[in-house]
Amino acid sequence: ETTVRSQQIQHAQMSKRIADLEQALQLQLGPLKNLDVSQVTQEVDDAKFHTQALRGQFVTLSNETESARLTQQSELRALRSHAERLDKSVGSLRGDLDSLRKEMREFKESQTQLVSEVKRSTKTFLNEVLDRVGSQFEKLKVDLHAEVAQAQTKADTVDEWSKQELRGLKEKLE
Repeated sequence: ETTVRSQQIQHAQMSKRIADLEQALQLQLGPLKNLDVSQVTQEVDDAKFHTQALRGQFVTLSNETESARLTQQSELRALRSHAERLDKSVGSLRGDLDSLRKEMREFKESQTQLVSEVKRSTKTFLNEVLDRVGSQFEKLKVDLHAEVAQAQTKADTVDEWSKQELRGLKEKLE
């Protein structure tokens, strides 16, 4: 943009110099009476030569200015296009990020609910298991006491029978 601006300034300066030279030429050609025709012709030819040279420089500067302007416009369009693509990508990423954050919140909430449910279910299960084990233990305790009492009764019966047998044997031996 600076190059284009500087070339535009040079272009304007050249245009002014050409106009000034043409005006000076007209002023010099006015009083032809006192001038030598060959000198005037030489000055006119010199002025035309300088004017043509300035016009050539002007055309060159104009072409360079236009080329630089077109190049800058092309580069600016490419940059704008790239910026628009980046903006779209950023917008898409923001949407994805927001969606991901929402899913994470929902996941955390569901995990919290799941953990609470598992704790509650585990506690209920363990209480049921403890109740069953406790009732089985009580049943086994009662059954064990009954078996011990029955075994004691049998032992007492066997003991009594053994004593009677021993007495009977003693009596036979005596």
